[in-house]
Amino acid sequence: MDIQDKNARGADEKVLVTPEGKTWIDTDTYRGRSGIERVVVSPGVTQIFDHAFAFCPDLKSVTLPESLVSLDIGVFEGCSRLEEIVLPEGLHQIGGMRFDDTGAFEGCVSLKRISIPAGTKIGSHTLRSCTALEEVIFGDGPKELPHAVFESCTSLKSIVIPEGVKEIAREAFLGCTSLEHVVLPESLTEIYSEAFSGCTSLEHVVLPESLTWFASEVFSGCTSLKSIVIPEGVERIPDRAFSGCMALCEVTMSESTKFGEQSFEDTPLQARMLKKVEERRAAYRAIKERPRRRLAPEEIYALKTVLIENDLLITALKFSRGYRGLGGSNPSSDWIREVDEQIPLSDLAGKAPYTQFGWYVRAVVDDIVYLTYGLEEDAAIHSFDEDGCYWQGLSAYDTEGSTSIRAVYERVDR
Repeated sequence: MDIQDKNARGADEKVLVTPEGKTWIDTDTYRGRSGIERVVVSPGVTQIFDHAFAFCPDLKSVTLPESLVSLDIGVFEGCSRLEEIVLPEGLHQIGGMRFDDTGAFEGCVSLKRISIPAGTKIGSHTLRSCTALEEVIFGDGPKELPHAVFESCTSLKSIVIPEGVKEIAREAFLGCTSLEHVVLPESLTEIYSEAFSGCTSLEHVVLPESLTWFASEVFSGCTSLKSIVIPEGVERIPDRAFSGCMALCEVTMSESTKFGEQSFEDTPLQARMLKKVEERRAAYRAIKERPRRRLAPEEIYALKTVLIENDLLITALKFSRGYRGLGGSNPSSDWIREVDEQIPLSDLAGKAPYTQFGWYVRAVVDDIVYLTYGLEEDAAIHSFDEDGCYWQGLSAYDTEGSTSIRAVYERVDR
């Protein structure tokens, strides 16, 4: 429903007061109108639809009613002279959540500060390209900072992300070239790709202990970043996470934290980290190439949980007894089970050597589960190691196919 100028304009033609008795302002109602410097949205309005005031070239300030609960996508997009807006405490949502939704204040290049009320859900691109934005104040934290919410806010120097935020989405602060100081909450668990990419003034950032995962290129191109401490909960540093961080000379992380050839590419740390990668590979090759032999008694250890690949965790050993069906010799394709016995590794701790259905669990040595079929001197030794199973993909069979052992594994939540 259109709102006519004759009903909306106040005595001062530069001030627009929306008509009373309306509960919404329709899509594109005032889009591109020139000459309006101030907007007063009348009490009772609960929703302002898409692009209602977008690209109003002279708009400088907006007064919103306490009744307002929703600002839709692109409501004030491209209002290049907008300097001041106060968001009401009852506001539930700003913008949309889709990847390609236009931000409610996207391209408001004169807006210097904004306060986000407690409980307000922020949409994608909400303040993208607000190049004059210097201050953002949050009420109680939202659960996440969405995609590209502050992208290219080139005047933003400092921000405190409130407690309660668990995720920072892709490109949230991409290209915030003046950002020097950021405080991350203890509630934060995940940071997605390019979240802080291109923040060329950022020298230090403290990652909270609650953090368990971050994606590729998360700090790529942060050319002033000097040091970083990786929390123990982060198991792997992905490729290009710190690529192009030309000042990065110090990284602190757990010995168990894994990283790849490209994790620190184009940084002063690159050569050192590549050397560690090669040392780790050489150590693993040495284990793989070690001749299989009967273990000496002093080499027998209690079973323990074994990490395999990147995100799989062996939690139990499953013993099976049965017989082969007709029509083939491969026990993995025609295996008919009579008995299954699944033993959690935690229950086996301290009990090795352990035997079940003829399988003899020998030990865990260097994070490898060793087992044989039978107790003879010449029994073959099979192993499950950190990169997968040595034989037949996480399972092994005796020569007759009458018994089998399988590593039961679970995928670690990311």
